[in-house]
Formats: sequence, structure tokens, C-alpha cells
Amino acid sequence: MADAESRKPSAKDVADFKDAERLSRMQSKAKALETRIEQQWQAMAMKACDPLVKAYWVCRQEQGLMVVFRCREEINAMRECVGNKTRDKETYAAFREERMAVIKDVMGSGDYIRPSHKEFKIPGKRD
Repeated sequence: MADAESRKPSAKDVADFKDAERLSRMQSKAKALETRIEQQWQAMAMKACDPLVKAYWVCRQEQGLMVVFRCREEINAMRECVGNKTRDKETYAAFREERMAVIKDVMGSGDYIRPSHKEFKIPGKRD
């Protein structure tokens, strides 16, 4: 019995463990949120460069396996456009702050309902 008591963690150890686990979950959520904001930023850049993206995809569909050689101009133009849109640190910081403010407003108001995984559709996957 005394041996079992000596292996039992102290209240401080339990509290430290819970704090570490809580911090880990919070960091995971923060990382997921940051990733989502970055994805929205990339999507915004792709939408701004939509004509160039469409030109590349048309070329890609027409050329098949030769896409690497025959669509260089289109891919370079698309990369340059998207790169120019996403490289601006000040604009990204403003976009990030705006998105964080919206997220805090929505989550703080209680209107936020976490969507179930069934509502999300994987692009290209058939039901």
C-alpha cells in the first residue's frame, strides 16, 4: 500500500500536466487558425490572378504530359502574379488582423457553431 502511495503523483504534478496539455491544445488550435488564414490569403491571391491561372489550366489540359515543356510561359506568369500578391508582408499583416478581428467577433458573440465534418466536401471526391 505504501508503494502505491509513493507512485501517486502529487497535486502539483497533476496540475502541471494539465496545464501542459491545455497549452498544447491551444497551440494546436492557434496553428490551425493560422493555417486557415494563410489558405484564405493564398486563395485571394489566386482569385486576383484568375485569368493567368485559367490560361495555365487550359494549357495543362491541352498538353497532357508535355505540360512541363509547353506551358512554361503560362506557369511562370501565374507564379509571378501569385508571388507578387502573397509576398507583401504589410498587406498580409493587415489581412491577418482583419481576419482575426472577424473571428474574435464571431466567436465572442456566441453565433459560432462548429460545422460537422459531414458538411465539408473534399474537392474531386465523389459522394
